[in-house]
Amino acid sequence: MSVQVYRGSETRASLEDLEPGAEYSVRVCSVRCAPSGELTGAYSSPINFSTLALDLPPPVAQPTVRQQVKKFTSVSTSQFLDG
Repeated sequence: MSVQVYRGSETRASLEDLEPGAEYSVRVCSVRCAPSGELTGAYSSPINFSTLALDLPPPVAQPTVRQQVKKFTSVSTSQFLDG
């Protein structure tokens, strides 16, 4: 897949929102604006690079409903009626 990232008069461009752990190939070409139209130069040789993979910690297990219920103390209704 080929995607045009930048087209304009600047001599630098930034690549943003790259996927972690992905491989990329980049080429550039010059475009000269002339009265008769744009004159496109040849593409450069590709430059290949990859982004670093994210080392995320393993997900923390969420307590199940049964585990959460065990955390509560039982209360009898007589505690509320004897007052």
